[in-house]
Amino acid sequence: MTSVVVEAGTDVGLDGLEPALLDAFHRLRDAVLAGRPAIVVVRERDLLAHGDEFDAALAHGLVGLVRALAIEGAKPGWTINALAVADDTADAERATWVERLADPAGASGAVVRLGRGHLGKLAV
Repeated sequence: MTSVVVEAGTDVGLDGLEPALLDAFHRLRDAVLAGRPAIVVVRERDLLAHGDEFDAALAHGLVGLVRALAIEGAKPGWTINALAVADDTADAERATWVERLADPAGASGAVVRLGRGHLGKLAV
């Protein structure tokens, strides 16, 4: 079964934030209700709030959607995960992780980070 991949946009700005989140919600909800795995892909720098505040808000909103849908879908067995990719992540590595996160026998509600943006930083 083909998975649905939702990519976070960039430079969404204030006016684009709500429509982007609403569109992602509908696409993700439709996918899991149809029994299809769903993967959200965001930029690692947005997840770490190292760039534009609206792109960071979009990334965190999408991760929140992933977590909420994973909780709602625990009983019916929905598969939905998020992947945060660094700017230098190779396409092949990204594709491999999208495939892994779409595996219905795997995790749901997980956020996998491909990058070293948080390396050596203390989380308090």
